[in-house]
Amino acid sequence: MHSLTAFLLATAALGLAAPPRSSHELREHLAKLPRDLLLSTRIPARHAARASGTLITAEYAEFVTNAMEHWDVKGATVALVRSTGNGTFDVDTRAFGVRNAAGDPMTTTTLQPVGSLSKHFTAASVGLLAADLSNNFTLHTPWRDVLPEFGLQDPVADAGADAFDALTHRTGMPRHDGILVHDGEDTDFSAEVMKYLKPSNPFRSVWQYSNHMYNTGASLVSRLAGEPYPDFVQRNILDKVGMNLTTYDFVDAVQSGKMENGFWRQGENLTSPGVLQATNGPPAKSLGGIAGSGGVITTCEDMALWLQVLLNGGVNPATGEVVIPADVLTTMSTGVSVESGVASFPEMAPIVYGLGFERSAYQGHEWVGHDGSYYGFMAQLVTFPNDGVGIVVMTNDSPRGYYLHNSALWRAAEDLLKMPLHVDWVSRFDAINEGSLQADAEAAASALPPPANATEPDAPPAALAGCYSDPAYGNVTLVLSTDGTTLSSPAPRFGRGTVLNLMHYDGNIFNATLALFLPNLDESRLLLRQLQALPAEFGFDESGHVEGFGLTGDLWGAAPGTPGPSGSTAKERAETSQAENNAIFVWRD
Repeated sequence: MHSLTAFLLATAALGLAAPPRSSHELREHLAKLPRDLLLSTRIPARHAARASGTLITAEYAEFVTNAMEHWDVKGATVALVRSTGNGTFDVDTRAFGVRNAAGDPMTTTTLQPVGSLSKHFTAASVGLLAADLSNNFTLHTPWRDVLPEFGLQDPVADAGADAFDALTHRTGMPRHDGILVHDGEDTDFSAEVMKYLKPSNPFRSVWQYSNHMYNTGASLVSRLAGEPYPDFVQRNILDKVGMNLTTYDFVDAVQSGKMENGFWRQGENLTSPGVLQATNGPPAKSLGGIAGSGGVITTCEDMALWLQVLLNGGVNPATGEVVIPADVLTTMSTGVSVESGVASFPEMAPIVYGLGFERSAYQGHEWVGHDGSYYGFMAQLVTFPNDGVGIVVMTNDSPRGYYLHNSALWRAAEDLLKMPLHVDWVSRFDAINEGSLQADAEAAASALPPPANATEPDAPPAALAGCYSDPAYGNVTLVLSTDGTTLSSPAPRFGRGTVLNLMHYDGNIFNATLALFLPNLDESRLLLRQLQALPAEFGFDESGHVEGFGLTGDLWGAAPGTPGPSGSTAKERAETSQAENNAIFVWRD
């Protein structure tokens, strides 16, 4: 057995410290819930009477409040919108809990980063430019024709990838999210580094989520429009909707005094709830490089306005102005890629993905929407286009904010649409949380020490110290510890304060650990948020000189079931490599 294979079997799952979990990671635990639990959490719904025009009832508000207390979620906002016909809407918004560590009340005008809810603004912007026939751009124009710096290693994808490929996640590219929320990079970072990132599946073969493609989409909009991407969105969408508080400027949001704190749990596990920590925002100094995938900072009131536009066929009901042409909105909300071919719950349908929107059904009612997250912040938007109902729930917590926004959103849908079932979402998500923490515990327990018969690497650790570089994953300078056991380096492309440590495992395989951090509330110190364990393999040339090292262990974030790279060399087996004849990640200078 190759020593890399042995290492992967020994560390089958990642994460030595339980991190706040993303919505896509949590979804993987949904299918593992036992059928008897799913059936026991379904009860016939009894719908309370509500006054005309009232959408948030006392019973619903009590449900949200109790769920927040159950999961210790500090704050949340809810916007409910329902069409009354002829382009008019009932609108109800409500704030719950507190917005910051000081205990100030949450309000419906509190600003919150909403992560991937930003994606449909990017898709809408691309669609607006495609609808403008004067620029010779369509949704089928290869992006390489607009952005010469953009490229993909798969030659077929490189030549043909268009908006339908990039925005529906079917380019063959995995996430490569390790360098997504990086420190100090420019707004075109994703567009410039895509050609250095390794694909994990063939072009148009499978749905694989890619934040970098949406950031590249923002660069494409900027290039075609001749202005910064946030300015284009402000002028063509936000101003026309009346979303006057929504912004892409993180500094302005904080300085406005309306920005909330996010909350996350450091060290949560099966036996401890962890320590609640507060953060000022996403783990980067600027959102410029991730504007397309997650740059929107908005409020509950502004999202209520946006829901009305989405439900009104792209037209602002207050002014009659077309914000998003109806055909563009239809294209965005029409499924192209199969995100999940199996429903996550018995009441749900499989999920297909359009341009910035998911599409599925709940208890027979078709919905269109998306969710989003950062460390400390989670949100979800769903419209029921056939029923004229829209819902947004935003929270200042992760990962428990995922449980809350889902529970609050689907309970609101059950009530507004008078669905036959009330689902006990609290019990279901308790089970999901326990399963996720159990997986973290099993991952930590599976990490084994080097085998007793471990062989030495082709060069001693002292010879492996030095500078390595990669155009996507950045530069590291490995320094050997005084006891000769550990090679360490800052790894800034992985985020503020990140440290990479390497300890020998067997042969040319090393235990790699990425220590990832978030700043505390006043940014006076960094707090450990995650230890990510990975195998690292050094490669050598024919004369025995070290060439570089590669990282594996699903660092690239491929679709479930995707095999890791294979080959006869360390470069071929790495998940990260340069496009031409340079390197694996990272290569020796």
